[in-house]
Amino acid sequence: MGENAHPIPFEKEQELQTKSAQLAELNILLNMYKHENEVFDSEPDENMDIPEKKAVGYER
Repeated sequence: MGENAHPIPFEKEQELQTKSAQLAELNILLNMYKHENEVFDSEPDENMDIPEKKAVGYER
């Protein structure tokens, strides 16, 4: 190994770095969208018909 033990540069290192950065950005956006859906899905939509509770008179 001696003098020739210098690490060989990875041919596609720049491409890997670029694509890794793009992937990280997409994951952030997807996680934001997922979080928004969790928040909004927990509440009923404005256009949904929610049946009103009717007062029921009980007799003894």
